[in-house]
Order: sequence, then structure tokens, then C-alpha cells
Amino acid sequence: MAMAADEVSKSLFMGTHPKNGEIGGVLVFYNPATKNKLIRRNIVPEQSVVSLASSGGYTYGGTTIFSNGKNESRKTAVFFRLRSNSPNGKIE
Repeated sequence: MAMAADEVSKSLFMGTHPKNGEIGGVLVFYNPATKNKLIRRNIVPEQSVVSLASSGGYTYGGTTIFSNGKNESRKTAVFFRLRSNSPNGKIE
């Protein structure tokens, strides 16, 4: 599991790895003050979010192609970012 705290949105971002035999993963946004949470499954299809960092109003993430699946179909992991105050927004 990867985790990052964001000062701008005062929220936590968590990335997960699936259980054995499954592929993918989720990115979870949680605001402790409001208790709101948002779960985005397969933010990068068939990859797990294994690293997170927040800076300057953005949350940055890194993925892995190794997600417990027997047939990893992707050849390259991905580095992405999204605006921390808009976790349901577009991935850049």
C-alpha cells in the first residue's frame, strides 16, 4: 500500500495492490475532517498504485505492471498526477 497526505486538500491518498489472483488496484481519497471517501478502481487499467506523493496542489502516483496476475499484459508502468482538491478529476 502507498500513502500520501496532502496539505492543500487536508486529505489522505492511498494506493492499493490487489489480493492474489486478481489484477488492478484502487486509489482511495479520504478526508478525515468530513469523513468523505472516494474509491477509484483501476485508475490505470490492470496496474496497481505503488507510490504516492503530494506537492503543490497535486498528488503524484506511480504504478506497477506486476499486480498478482499470471499474465501481465502491460509492458510499461505509468507515472500520473491529479489535482489534490479534485480526486475524481482527470488523470494527467
